[in-house]
Amino acid sequence: MTNNHLDNIIYKRANSIKDIKIITQANINDTLIDAVALERKREPILIHDNFEEIPQRFVNCLNENSYIRPHMHIIPKQWELMSWLSGEIIAFIFDVDGNIIQKIIMNEDNVKVIEIPPFCYHTFVAVTKGSYLEIRNCKYNPSVDRVYSSWSPLENSSLAENYQKKFFTAKVGDKLVI
Repeated sequence: MTNNHLDNIIYKRANSIKDIKIITQANINDTLIDAVALERKREPILIHDNFEEIPQRFVNCLNENSYIRPHMHIIPKQWELMSWLSGEIIAFIFDVDGNIIQKIIMNEDNVKVIEIPPFCYHTFVAVTKGSYLEIRNCKYNPSVDRVYSSWSPLENSSLAENYQKKFFTAKVGDKLVI
């Protein structure tokens, strides 16, 4: 069997399965445009079928002014895996007091994949509109699986915009004050 013939068989089989999920760059671009009008300035493209499914899988599409409040996940052995897809996004890792202990630049020339363990404060900041694939080994239940930091402002609060701007010049060792 030639490689061309094998490729055609795989192609036909893949296209005949109705549950294959495909996300294109056009899907991401459209979602980023739609997200500009949303309060959080971001929107996921869900891959999982429901919030009970494990693992949870989605493409998170972030615009530049999207604020993700620093948080940590508190279920033992619950990790998050992020794989860069587009734009430039910075992951910040904090100690319990809010000091930046790691600044990870995700873009086409830098880090592509990050796995964040439980009990680790983190956030993501979009330098340019961008996207990443997120896989979490848990059900989605934000009321029980995460704790927001006490040293950061609430999302959509009057303080969040100024706090968010501080990330663009922040360095490892800095503590961003509200």
